[in-house]
Amino acid sequence: MYEHPDSALGVLQGMKVPASSDKLQNATWALLTVQAKYKNYKEELADSTLINIAYDYFMKQDNPQRKAMVLYYKGVLYEKADKKNEAQESYLKAIEEAEKTKDYQLAHLIYSSIGNIYLYNSLNEYALQMFKQSLHYAKLSENKNYICSAYYDLGKVYSVLFDFDNSIKYYKEAIQMAETLHNNGILINGMNELAGVYTETKDYQPALSYAQKALILKETSELPLKKRLEQSYLVIGDIYRRINKTDSAYYYLNKTLSSNRMETICATYEILYNLSKEKKDYEKMSLYCDSMVVYQDSVWKLHKNKELMNMQEKYNQQKLLNEKNQLKIENNTIIRNVLIILVVVFCLIAILIYIYQRKLIRKEHIIQRHEEEIQLNTLKRQENERIISRNQSRMKELAEQMEANKDAQEQLEEQKNVLSEIKCQNEALQQENKMLQQHIDKYSSSLNEKSKELERLGLLGEEKVV
Repeated sequence: MYEHPDSALGVLQGMKVPASSDKLQNATWALLTVQAKYKNYKEELADSTLINIAYDYFMKQDNPQRKAMVLYYKGVLYEKADKKNEAQESYLKAIEEAEKTKDYQLAHLIYSSIGNIYLYNSLNEYALQMFKQSLHYAKLSENKNYICSAYYDLGKVYSVLFDFDNSIKYYKEAIQMAETLHNNGILINGMNELAGVYTETKDYQPALSYAQKALILKETSELPLKKRLEQSYLVIGDIYRRINKTDSAYYYLNKTLSSNRMETICATYEILYNLSKEKKDYEKMSLYCDSMVVYQDSVWKLHKNKELMNMQEKYNQQKLLNEKNQLKIENNTIIRNVLIILVVVFCLIAILIYIYQRKLIRKEHIIQRHEEEIQLNTLKRQENERIISRNQSRMKELAEQMEANKDAQEQLEEQKNVLSEIKCQNEALQQENKMLQQHIDKYSSSLNEKSKELERLGLLGEEKVV
């Protein structure tokens, strides 16, 4: 994929597409196909459906490398659709996953993409930090093309920050590497932009040298790099104007007017106007001034239309965001209500369990008290029976003594009185025993009922807990 992306794309397009039921293979094929198309500069052929297939699968897996790659190409698609905010968010999420891996090449690409978004939005200091990280990971990857690209990005951001020394340093590093790698894209752009930096520092000789080299490379390169030759003509024409080579300046600036970009033509007329003004060629100055005004008006209208389109796009995005927020609020409300209902239900169950437990404990106390009463009454009854038995023995003895002492009237009377007292005591004890037995029977019956009720409550409590 990294060394021969054209061969990788050929293999992927030639193979049978994995079945959608085989989610891993299908998602992997979709992701690699998108990656190969971008590496072969066939972005327009990249299908968002493919990246969505990969996204839906890999974002649910514990695979940071695949997550990072999916999020990166998701961000690339957003950027191609001019959705910078969504692209930035996707790239930032991709960084979080890439930092967990040793895929330094992917980390370089992600940091580079974020840096370019920051640069586009004039967040130049943030862009600088991203490009430094991009270079760090490019060096770790040992991919020379990526290192060359990182040097070029740093040269670009330093020029915007007016740190021209560093800008020149990194542009030269990029150009030197691009020459050895035969990377004409970076070589031409680097030379053009380095020429611009030297122009800003009024060092026109190296500026002209680099601009001319870039133009020669453009003219001899393949078709994609031949586009926008007018931009090189504009740079060279402006340099010639600054070093007072008027004929050469007119020559290149007039060639620039064949451009199909209104901004380039407008800039050309502005330089031609200034050139005519310096030479006090008032006829040409008037002509160029009129043309400049016309194109400035067209450019203003174009920018105004773009501004309106951007405003509409921002409105649509905000509307979609509001709808998403509203849906999120509604979902949160539903979840909160369900949680409240669950809490109330659990509280009711807890209260019922508490009530049953209290009832069980109360019944257990009553049973325990009844058992104690039965035990006390039984002991009392046994004690009474022992006294009755002893009294009966005593009564028998007295009866024998009375029979033996019939003649001793006074002693006989005393014995009769004792016997009468013992009989009364026995009758009282028997009566008490009868009452105790009734109590024992009553408590025993209650105890049986309470035990059965306790058993029923225990079973019901277990069912409630379950």
